[in-house]
Amino acid sequence: MTNASKHLLFLTTIAALLVPTVLRADQPMPPDGFRTTFNGKDLNGWHGLDPHSVAGLTSENQEAKLAQQRTEFSKHWTVENGELVNDGHGHTRTPTRSSAISSF
Repeated sequence: MTNASKHLLFLTTIAALLVPTVLRADQPMPPDGFRTTFNGKDLNGWHGLDPHSVAGLTSENQEAKLAQQRTEFSKHWTVENGELVNDGHGHTRTPTRSSAISSF
């Protein structure tokens, strides 16, 4: 291998190692007065909710139904490439902190 080939191989290797570092985006920051509701990594802060199935229930039965929906949530929702993904089944996703949606 010639010196020019070795030099080119060295520079190509260095460039290949630096590209992922250079192309990595900064973490998005919410504007002032807002907060994030999804961390882009896991389902923390989210649960399943079918409000129609709990609307007419007593408080005790409502809590049991909500607990069941939260348990079933992770069976149908996952995080892929920083996005919430549904398999086409299960309940709607809802932020756990009700104040997160109180201004809509």
